[in-house]
Amino acid sequence: MAVYTVARADTATAVTAASTEEDARTYLERNPRGAYTTARTVQLSKIFELDAHVERLASTAALMWPDQDLPADLVEAARLRPLVTSTLRAAMNHYRHTTVADPTLATTELKFTILLIWHSDTCLVECLCHACALPPRPCPPINVEIRGAPRTNAKAKDSAWVKKRKHLEALKSNDVNEIVLHDESGALLEGTQTNFYAIIKGKLYTAGEGVLEGTVRRLLLQICAVHDVPVILDPPPNIEDLRNWEGALLSSTSRLALPIDWIGVPKEGKPFAAGDLSRAFNYDDRCLTRRLVRWVEEEVAQVSMEP
Repeated sequence: MAVYTVARADTATAVTAASTEEDARTYLERNPRGAYTTARTVQLSKIFELDAHVERLASTAALMWPDQDLPADLVEAARLRPLVTSTLRAAMNHYRHTTVADPTLATTELKFTILLIWHSDTCLVECLCHACALPPRPCPPINVEIRGAPRTNAKAKDSAWVKKRKHLEALKSNDVNEIVLHDESGALLEGTQTNFYAIIKGKLYTAGEGVLEGTVRRLLLQICAVHDVPVILDPPPNIEDLRNWEGALLSSTSRLALPIDWIGVPKEGKPFAAGDLSRAFNYDDRCLTRRLVRWVEEEVAQVSMEP
C-alpha cells in the first residue's frame, strides 16, 4: 500500500504533518496554483541540490506574480530557506515514523513535492511538502515521443502545468516514458517533466533557452566541463537531425540521467502510428551516453546535504 505524508507551514504558524491518501499529482491539482519543485533524498536523509530547489521556488514565485509586491520571505532564497527546510524535515520525519514498522519503506529513498503558495489576501507564504517513496528508475527500453508546443513561461515551475500537460499524456501509449516538446522549427526543448539532450558527433546538445533548468541538468553540465565534453546550447537539438544522433538522454530528480532507447515522432494530436518517423539507439558501455549516466550517478551524493 502506498504511504503519503503532507507537511504544512506558513510564515505565521508552526509546521504540522499528517498522513494523506493523495498522491503527489492529486495534491498539486487540488491545491491553489503555486511555485513547486520536486526533490529527493540521497543516502536516506540528504537532499539532492537542496539550495538549488530553494532558489527555484523563489525565482518561480517572482515570475508567477510579477505585478504583486511580494515579501522577501517569498522571493529571496536565503529568507525562504528556513520555511522550506522546516516543512521538508517535518514531512520526512513523519513519513519515517509512519513506516518504521515496514523495513522496505523505512529504508527507501523519498521523493518530495514542495508547493509554495502566496496568499495575497492575508499576505502569507504557505509551504506544503508531500512525501512518498521515490519510484524506481524506469527500466529499458526508455521510449520517448516528440509532440506538443513549448511552455509559455518555461523558467517558472508552475503547478498549473500539471493540469495543462494532461492532454499530451493522454495521447501516449503505456510504454512511452516521456513526451518532449518542440517549437515550430523542430527544435527540441524539454520534456513535460524532464530536461532533454542529444549526443551528436561527441557533443552534448541541449536547449539553453525556453527550458526549466533542472537540478540534474545543472549537475550534468558541470560534469561535462570537468570531463571536457563540449556542450552546445544554441542551436538546440532538432527533429531534422534525428538520423545523425549517436544517442539521447533525459534527466530529472527521480530518473537522474537516463539513456533514451527509442524516439517516435507522431503526427500532432494523434497516437504514434506505423510509418511515423522514429529512431532506435543501441549503446555500448564505452559510448558517451553511458559514461554521462555513470558520471551523474557517481556525483549525486557529493551535491546532497541534510535539510
